Amino acid sequence: METVTIRDADVKDAERMLEIYAYYVKNTAITFEYEVPTLDEFQKRIENTLTRYPYLVIEKDGVIQGYAYAGPFIGRAAYDWSCEMTIYLDHTSQKCGLGRKIYEALEDKLREMGILNLYACIGYPEHEDEYLNKNSADFHAHLGFRQVGEFHKCGYKFGRWYHMIWMEKVIGEHCAEPRLVMPGKTVLDDRNCIRKAAVRDASRLAEILVFTKRMNYRSIFHNDKVSFGEIQVFPLAQEYIERKEKLESIWVYDDEFVKGMLHVEDGWIHELYVDSFFQNKGIGGRLIDFAIESLHARNLMVLEKNDAAIRFYRAHGFSMTEERRLEEGTEEFVIKMER
Repeated sequence: METVTIRDADVKDAERMLEIYAYYVKNTAITFEYEVPTLDEFQKRIENTLTRYPYLVIEKDGVIQGYAYAGPFIGRAAYDWSCEMTIYLDHTSQKCGLGRKIYEALEDKLREMGILNLYACIGYPEHEDEYLNKNSADFHAHLGFRQVGEFHKCGYKFGRWYHMIWMEKVIGEHCAEPRLVMPGKTVLDDRNCIRKAAVRDASRLAEILVFTKRMNYRSIFHNDKVSFGEIQVFPLAQEYIERKEKLESIWVYDDEFVKGMLHVEDGWIHELYVDSFFQNKGIGGRLIDFAIESLHARNLMVLEKNDAAIRFYRAHGFSMTEERRLEEGTEEFVIKMER
């Protein structure tokens, strides 16, 4: 009996996946790419996708028969709730149900992330020929996609002009305040990356805290004396070194070097910051999930004017309460959120 398995793709799968893709580059107009990418380039494409979106392979008896992944619909923030889907099956493994299985698995992961709109960009022939037919459009239609756009003779391959169509599937509700789209849990192996902070992390913790606070809060407090005078990296790092007990309640996200930090005590999240260079890669989500699941965090205080933070915490199950107070030494309010 055949065993079919769907799992997360890995860079080490690239050689087999490229073998599948190469057939379509050389023999079809399903992809408009002319040259088969190198293995190194293909590996980089996989790595780039995995920074934010799920990438799956489907195996039959342990051999990869196809892959599917998602990518940005258009690279602008307002489109975050939409994504483009892509699928390739070994040309000998079509029309046996594998495509539906892996596409539905990918759709489930995207729905969990908070994606609402799915799109497919499909080569489409004016007249079917040996390089391109309408099977891909039919496949998507069977899965609930509908055609929403057509571009005429925009792709040229094998000496012929081909149309391109966009197909769309809506998988979620478009509410007034949608939750933030968060990378799927399979994108990053957070359990191996989150650890207790140590003295050696002091300078990195100070850097993350100081520069992220300046970026996030200067526009709220409008106090450069605090932002650039009182908040300094060296004194804060020195404090961590001299008062090692402060590190007992701090965790860091470390995948070769520290990119984020989490401070939790007695069920309260006191601090959660990610280096600005590594934001929007799911690290903050991994840290807060860790706080909830492993440290049983249920409460936090957030600046009333920090809309981005409020949306982020809401996306992870926290709700606003009516408890609010002035932030010490300022005229700004903080609000309690609980889970």
